[in-house]
Amino acid sequence: MPVSLQQERTQFMKHPFKPRSGKLLSGVMLVSTLVALCGPAQAQTVAEVFGSKPDAASSAADANSISVTSAQAAEEIAEQQRLNAEQAAFAARQVAENEAGRLAYEQELSEREAIIARQQAEAQAAQQAYQAEVARRQAAYDAAMASWRADVSACQAGEFSRCAPAAPK
Repeated sequence: MPVSLQQERTQFMKHPFKPRSGKLLSGVMLVSTLVALCGPAQAQTVAEVFGSKPDAASSAADANSISVTSAQAAEEIAEQQRLNAEQAAFAARQVAENEAGRLAYEQELSEREAIIARQQAEAQAAQQAYQAEVARRQAAYDAAMASWRADVSACQAGEFSRCAPAAPK
């Protein structure tokens, strides 16, 4: 659902630091670029803009409007500078918070990777210990079976000392 420019301006005034769609942002960027390119605001009369010579009566009226416009422009510039400084301070705080967050994330990530590496090393050591135990038990079983088979062969060959004792009744 498209948002009108007026709605976006209203939202911007209520929440100036909340991300917006591009319409208002591009308008703000255009205005700020024009202000930056034009330099300090200077009040011009209509005659100066259009190149006509004003008469004496309108010149006196324009002189008053110039001073009013200049005073308004000075107030607007002062307000703009205050807002710019406020925005710059907010941006600096936000950059500092972002950097602190990034550093905290990297610290937690390296700690997590260290834990994973430790757990993998422990699991590998446990697996190797298990395999060694299996091999030891298999070797013991193989030795016991070989001994038993030798005893059975010797018993069947007549060497009764190597025969198993009779099972109790």
